[in-house]
Amino acid sequence: MNNLNFFGTSDEEELPNFNKVEINTGKLLDNVNVIYSDHNLPMVMNKSFGLGEVTQFAFNISSETLTKWEDYDQFWSKLLQKTVDKDVNRAYMRDEIPYRLSNIVEIYPSSFIPVEVLVTLYIVYLVLLIPGLYFLLKKLDKREISWVIIPAVAIVSSIAIFVVGAKDRIGGSQINHISVLSIDEEGTANGYGAFSILSNNAGDYPVTINSRGFQPYPMQNYNYGPDEAEGNLAMIEIGRQQSKITFNGVEFWSIRSAMGNIHSLETGKLNSDLWIENNKLKGTVKSELAFDLTDAYLLSGSNSYPLGEIKAGETTEIELELDTKNIQNLIGAPRANIASKVIPGHTYSGGYSGYSEPQDKETIKEWKKYELLDSAMYFDVQPKNFNKPLIAGYVTEPIIELESDKKVKSVQSLSLITQMVDVEIRSLEAGEFKFSQNTIIPELSVDTANSSTGNIYHNGLLYGEGYVEVDQGNYLLTYQIPLQLNLDSIKVNKFRLSHPSSNEATFSIYNVKEGEYKALEGNQTTFEDNPGDFIADDGKIVVRFEKSGMNDPLVQIPTLNLEGEYNQ
Repeated sequence: MNNLNFFGTSDEEELPNFNKVEINTGKLLDNVNVIYSDHNLPMVMNKSFGLGEVTQFAFNISSETLTKWEDYDQFWSKLLQKTVDKDVNRAYMRDEIPYRLSNIVEIYPSSFIPVEVLVTLYIVYLVLLIPGLYFLLKKLDKREISWVIIPAVAIVSSIAIFVVGAKDRIGGSQINHISVLSIDEEGTANGYGAFSILSNNAGDYPVTINSRGFQPYPMQNYNYGPDEAEGNLAMIEIGRQQSKITFNGVEFWSIRSAMGNIHSLETGKLNSDLWIENNKLKGTVKSELAFDLTDAYLLSGSNSYPLGEIKAGETTEIELELDTKNIQNLIGAPRANIASKVIPGHTYSGGYSGYSEPQDKETIKEWKKYELLDSAMYFDVQPKNFNKPLIAGYVTEPIIELESDKKVKSVQSLSLITQMVDVEIRSLEAGEFKFSQNTIIPELSVDTANSSTGNIYHNGLLYGEGYVEVDQGNYLLTYQIPLQLNLDSIKVNKFRLSHPSSNEATFSIYNVKEGEYKALEGNQTTFEDNPGDFIADDGKIVVRFEKSGMNDPLVQIPTLNLEGEYNQ
């Protein structure tokens, strides 16, 4: 092959000669997306890896043949459009996760005396102790010793109140550790972790991290500022097997924190065999994890199903009654706001300025569980191909080992573990199925084939919203019929798209049979006579929209209603 057509940016373009460029061949792994191929040979491939993705080339991209080709930069422009995440909002949110984690990790339970008790003691002191002592000593003719008793009672009471309120802090330093981890199919975990130390006196506080998979960095503290002495800034020492952070000049009863990525941490995984039969979820979950999950849940759609405790090395039998009104709640990826279903009673206002707080000391642990799960979903701490149900569970034993040279009274650890699982549908009552509005959430992407520009400023679809904010350009909405339905065993009878009209956004749907897009007019279109013409073999329905103006970057996204029947 002298010329490879996939390099071409136009029909008339002169392509580079490949006589001196070696093409590597081999067997493709599962779940590999072939971006470019030529003569049935994969040339550029992409695969999810951890929380990111890897792009592989079958040729040497630095070959002199290519680097001297004058149109090589155009090829890279097209390639980057296809492989680089253009969701500006998602990238920005990753920068915001330290603030969310610091809010969680810097909360410590403290003993305190309620205000009501303090007021009562004060009233007793003023109303009962002083007058009562006066009359008692007057009767005993010992009024002169009141000047000793009253101050002594005040001093003893103050010391008692201080000891009760500070008993959690005077015995030694405390360490909190949290992490949010996603386990891949190889049994390695990736995500984020944070720890904080609450000092019990002033001085330097060194913390040793005994894990190569966790590389934290000190988080900006309110005590730091432009005038902060250089000697009081934290010092980081990175070794081959461990790293060390020394927080210098820590004040009395102060908090210092560190946060960072956790990557390629060998944890083991969950081996699940789950299916739906007679309106029940059945199967087993065998844990090959190195730790126990104290509370585990199956998360799908907008529903959560409690699985209880899953112990390391053991097999857990699953049998749960299901609500089959919404199939997406059985076999789909969980919604971004699923945390409120798993752990109700906590609210998070959302957005970058939103926050939530524990109501009292007793609710701190449940609040932290809610915050960790909400963070995992809100900040999309999942693989790139996240499209299946999750098993999520909490771990209370330390996953990352932390040590300090200072006296440590307690170390509290809480981690959230998530892993995608498959759920097979074997049988369901009733032979029909319906996907109602907002059940199938589309995937948003830039239409790189028809637009060299385009940016996604906010993808509200990720967070349960019905709109996106984008720049001018062409965009694709891909609606995926859940593959767990077994596409060979279903028949789609009709589907309806509701698409709000806009002066700056026009919609069209891809006709698979004719290989072209058909314009959508009005506010709603129903496909009943030939719905299969618009559904690809892999169950995808593709809608394209063009954003032509920027008076309002907000675009309302079409919703899909779909009806069909089982053939099995």
